[in-house]
Amino acid sequence: MEQQKHLVTMKDIQRYKVLKDVIDKKLKGSEAAHILGLSCVQLSRLKKRLLQEGFDGLLRKSPASAPHKKISEKDVKQILMKNQEHFPKKKRKVYRQRRRMPKAGMLVQMDSSLHYWLPLVEDKWWLIAMIDDATNEVSYAQFFPKDTLFANMQVIRRFLEIKGAFLPRPAH
Repeated sequence: MEQQKHLVTMKDIQRYKVLKDVIDKKLKGSEAAHILGLSCVQLSRLKKRLLQEGFDGLLRKSPASAPHKKISEKDVKQILMKNQEHFPKKKRKVYRQRRRMPKAGMLVQMDSSLHYWLPLVEDKWWLIAMIDDATNEVSYAQFFPKDTLFANMQVIRRFLEIKGAFLPRPAH
């Protein structure tokens, strides 16, 4: 039996983590589909493959050769418009408030605040904090005499040591 080699990417690992959370009932399927940028049907197919085949079931198979006479989506629309069978709608801009991220670690915001934090300390100090959008948790914060690039980098580094890598945001 010939053994296949697979190149595992960070996207594959993140996909596994999110699907594992769905299986462990830590995350709803619709939220996981949104995180991964997939439809709910595709997510359930991936979940089924993960349960049946394990991690290898999530890895992409090499695509078969593309059809020789395939017409691209763009060309189809152009042909339909030329024959007056397709009329593109004018897109209206929709403004809405951003929803919070469904899972911790997907969006972490940094904030720097200058204030007299302690009554016994006369000087103002900078508090540089990292706040998780999904949970509103202050993941890490530290005081500094100045708000500098190195201070911010130190906070990010410490956050990564404590919480690990950020989760990817869903593709739109």
